[in-house]
Amino acid sequence: MSFGGRRLVLFHYPVFEWYHAMKGTVSLYGHVHKNDSEYNDWYLKKQWLAFNIGVDVNEYFPVSVEQIMKRVEKLESKWKK
Repeated sequence: MSFGGRRLVLFHYPVFEWYHAMKGTVSLYGHVHKNDSEYNDWYLKKQWLAFNIGVDVNEYFPVSVEQIMKRVEKLESKWKK
């Protein structure tokens, strides 16, 4: 799937080793049914774009593609500094 020229890939669970991770692809996952800061921290240290989009960790609301893209833009601008 793509949105705004960005490739989005959905996995059921977080994937830690994946050959597209460093190519700007956004990895979306669920499976982790708790606040998964250890996963987020791991991804952020590698500057990989991966987000848990499960409703149980997002205040029981679906996450829109627009919200995901805002997160992507915010992270990428932070990493460029």
